[in-house]
Amino acid sequence: MSKSILNVIKDYIDNHKKEKIKYLSIIIISLMIISFFYNNYFLYDTEIAKINSIDEVFEGEEKGPDGDIEKNYTQNIIATIKNGDFKGKEVIIKNKYSSSLVYTDKYKINDDVFITKKVDKNGDITGNITGLKRDKYIVITIVIFILLLILVGKQIGGLVLGGLIVNIGVFYIMIHLYSKGINILLLSVLATFIFSTAFLMISSGINRKTFAAITITLVSVAIVTLLSIIILQYTGGLDYEFMEYLPKPYNTLDADYIFISEIMIGGLGAVMDIAITMVTTVNELIDKNPYISKTDLKNSCTEVGNDVMGTMINVLFFTNLAGCIPIFALSIKNGIKLTTLLTTYIPFEIARFLTGSIGIVITIPIATYLSTRTLKRMCNQ
Repeated sequence: MSKSILNVIKDYIDNHKKEKIKYLSIIIISLMIISFFYNNYFLYDTEIAKINSIDEVFEGEEKGPDGDIEKNYTQNIIATIKNGDFKGKEVIIKNKYSSSLVYTDKYKINDDVFITKKVDKNGDITGNITGLKRDKYIVITIVIFILLLILVGKQIGGLVLGGLIVNIGVFYIMIHLYSKGINILLLSVLATFIFSTAFLMISSGINRKTFAAITITLVSVAIVTLLSIIILQYTGGLDYEFMEYLPKPYNTLDADYIFISEIMIGGLGAVMDIAITMVTTVNELIDKNPYISKTDLKNSCTEVGNDVMGTMINVLFFTNLAGCIPIFALSIKNGIKLTTLLTTYIPFEIARFLTGSIGIVITIPIATYLSTRTLKRMCNQ
């Protein structure tokens, strides 16, 4: 009995040895990457200092715009310079911050900070903090995401990661070309096509299901974009004065192009999700029963679409809501009325949410029609 148990354990270890070695290698590589970004000071031209000690002094209180009491502090910091000509030297830094931490930052021991320094006649080095070195935190988050994607999704997770990397590369090229003066709307149309085709082909493979999902995605996004253009054309458009990051002075046509590009790319993820869900449903039903009727397929798609529609619209709602929270928090804290926010900053978020939701709703009947006709016809051939 004991021998049989030992044999089972041995067989299990032998069968999973390669898999364990692979996962262990991934974890070791991940730790090496994190360690590198914790010590990559030599890559920066700006001087970086690691905080060794902090002596904090309370400087008094003052009343804020909304009546809250704001407490002010000064941090007397001693840090060690980690790169440049003064590497290894200590620098004395004063940092002032308020308790709300809205416009100021509070630092702690072992933080890496970017500094500007000054050397006095006695050789003492003083400096000011220009920002916190955050690349290591970003890398940790990315590594955790990739590890979970590979460990949970395994091969599919790796393919999804590959598709994501391709899309990031395409987006980078798109922004680079826009900086060279190429029309943003034209770039967005090309990027939308590449985003949908590349990601779906890499993550789902080159098959009938993928081509159906790509067709549904592109048709749905095209309809939503066309509706947006028509609405902007015949309703007088939006007041772009408060649109984030819009260069001033701006041309209305350029602002329209930017906003339509936001709508086109912003709703793409939700539309792709609906498309692949509906196509997968039809494909599975046909695989299980090649003789299933189109009516039954349509009814099944309608049921799945109704279930998915609510959750995806909520995803869009909370995504846009998350983008509004900082504006709400800062504006209300500084005495700006809610009605002012709703009539200035928030209309853009509302427009993105509504157009994205329209895209989700439109995708369901389009996906039902195209997937049942396309996949059923392929099956019968």
